[in-house]
Amino acid sequence: MPAFLITGGGRLARVVFSPAGTRLAWLSFGEDGFFGRIRTWDVEQDRQTGETISAPFAFSHLKYSSDGRLIMVRAGAGWMAWDAATGQVRHGNPQDPDR
Repeated sequence: MPAFLITGGGRLARVVFSPAGTRLAWLSFGEDGFFGRIRTWDVEQDRQTGETISAPFAFSHLKYSSDGRLIMVRAGAGWMAWDAATGQVRHGNPQDPDR
């Protein structure tokens, strides 16, 4: 397991594996002024994958889509989804999750 997952700043809130078990995603709060931060890790290659996803509001209920292509979180009153490989937003508004 990556050392900074355990010792990094902020509070670890959720950890989930992709459906294939080859990637790990974790959600933390309170790092660098952000309320929500998601990182992904390739378990087989022992390295971070994609970009870190950050937002100025809290996330909850982290999960992968059934095909492992999206990372989804509860954000405000709605759901947001990012491409698990690139970190690009696929659903929701990162500036206002209630829209």
